[in-house]
Amino acid sequence: MPMVTIRDVALKAGVSKTTVSHALSGRRPVAEETRARIARAIDELGYQPNSTAQSLATRRTGILGMVYPLPELGGSDLAAVEFIFSAADRMASAGYKFLLLTTAYEDTQELLKVVRGGHVDGLILMEIRLADERVRMLREEGFPFVMIGRCRSNAGLDYVDIDASSAIYEGTKHLIGLGHKRIAFIGISPWDFGYTQRGLLGYKKALRDAGLSYDNILVRACPYREGQGRKLIKELLGASRPFSAVITCGDLTAAEITGALREEGVKVPDDMSVISFGNSPLCTFTIPPLTALTTRAREMSEIAVDMLIRKLRGESLKRHQVLLRPELVIRGTTGPAPHDVAYQAVQ
Repeated sequence: MPMVTIRDVALKAGVSKTTVSHALSGRRPVAEETRARIARAIDELGYQPNSTAQSLATRRTGILGMVYPLPELGGSDLAAVEFIFSAADRMASAGYKFLLLTTAYEDTQELLKVVRGGHVDGLILMEIRLADERVRMLREEGFPFVMIGRCRSNAGLDYVDIDASSAIYEGTKHLIGLGHKRIAFIGISPWDFGYTQRGLLGYKKALRDAGLSYDNILVRACPYREGQGRKLIKELLGASRPFSAVITCGDLTAAEITGALREEGVKVPDDMSVISFGNSPLCTFTIPPLTALTTRAREMSEIAVDMLIRKLRGESLKRHQVLLRPELVIRGTTGPAPHDVAYQAVQ
């Protein structure tokens, strides 16, 4: 059964969510008759008040949380490690303890229990989807949070993000400049992750600006788990569409692609070029090292933590929506297009 929210109480009592919040916290005066209506609504609905909201003015845990659904991403995401450790370091330097919440994306009720249980003072929210139910829930609860990433609509939200559209645009343009005309784009599934959707827009724009045709057979979404990149590139090689380059939204996927290409006798970068959007330490471990677009993970985590702490202290934010520009780091997996224009596996 869905958990009763502060919005439900407000509707039942015929008042605004803000009035309910003031009645619970005692931070603002509320008329006695209104307070009584709210109390009746709480009793009838069985609402469990958010203990953090009730005592926000007097009690702090000194703990900040990061919500990163690692089970969804798999266990080999070095970019996740960089985000997590950077946030933990920044919180420690500001005198806060760090709590990592690996709650699955769909499990909003568990996240709601953490919020209402008063276990943390604020949250950094990761892996943002275009229509993110966690964001809706946290806003409804009036709980302090900052996103690393963006939704489709971000009015009134605080976030820091990398410009994925510009990143994939620049990466695709780099490949086109090397003579590649048939380029595969591999996003991270599900498709409603913000950076995958925005990356696809950048990919399409780069093709359009260069007068190249878009082929949806060369556009795929890959679960960010071990083995999936290897499986997908072999499917693409066996398809009826030749191509000579791949740009992907994830270092693990890109690393598996280069390994699978080597197994298939496809030389990187002589026969096939590969670019990753991530630039985690994994990029320097592959053979050859991966050309990559930076996500600026450390910088994003540090900015997000600083924004959250300023919010908790009641300080105004100089910028509450920060969009960072990516950088292209050229290594060994990109080179001129082969003379035969595009590689296609022998059937």
